[in-house]
Amino acid sequence: MIFLLLLCATVSAQAQRWTVWYGVNCANEMQRGPLDHWHFANGGVDCTFPVSRWDLTVGAGLNTTGGELRINYAQLETNAGYRFVDMPGGFRLSALAGPYCGIRVADNHKDWTPFLPEPNRFAFGWQAGIQMGFKPFVLKVGYEQALTAYYDKSFTDTDVYADGTLVFPTAKPHSLFIRIGYMF
Repeated sequence: MIFLLLLCATVSAQAQRWTVWYGVNCANEMQRGPLDHWHFANGGVDCTFPVSRWDLTVGAGLNTTGGELRINYAQLETNAGYRFVDMPGGFRLSALAGPYCGIRVADNHKDWTPFLPEPNRFAFGWQAGIQMGFKPFVLKVGYEQALTAYYDKSFTDTDVYADGTLVFPTAKPHSLFIRIGYMF
């Protein structure tokens, strides 16, 4: 974690572009579950260090994830991106991918399900997507897949799918995200 903070500080000191963003994501915590819960409490800042047509971006923000649980993570992410299009008029198109890590800062699971255990404190995973920019405005659309589960693997829910299999909220969460930003 300290390494990521130092990396963030080093890159941000050299950054030539800063982006403030607001985003939404569609997520679910159930195993094999559809992406069916939209969350609108996402925001943060990214700093980008451009090298030729490559970009290294380090960002921090608040990310709300999960289905009905709405678990909030303070998240650090690092992405490497390649600019396929970089027009003099200001239009940019990039593909990006990289890891993220998060620390749980809040959740609402005790409001409606007091029998559930505490969600895991840390989240790790990867993300990939595309980023389009026109002058100072940025649109990022991507997919995030966690490598850690919300709950301990021994916990199972009593709900059952139509085919008779048990619902396990121990799945590794996944989400589709859309972020709109302003670059300065």
